[in-house]
Amino acid sequence: ALLRSLTVRVPDDVSLIGFDDPSSAAHLNPPLSTVRQPLYEMGQRAMELLLEILTHCDQGEAQQTIYLPTELVIRDSCARLE
Repeated sequence: ALLRSLTVRVPDDVSLIGFDDPSSAAHLNPPLSTVRQPLYEMGQRAMELLLEILTHCDQGEAQQTIYLPTELVIRDSCARLE
């Protein structure tokens, strides 16, 4: 709404992208492009790590770096660069 009031056109003048792909993103005007995280898998991995920590609590920290794939959801809020 703010950009529209400033007569900034999305995506003609500026491209916008969000994060987490909330359900409202697809219903905005224009629909918002976003990055979707694998929430179910994040929760599953967190639970596995917690169980590992609880099972082996006498063996120090169970710190890990875990990379999970994200997904780019392309909608109408981003213009193609040419």
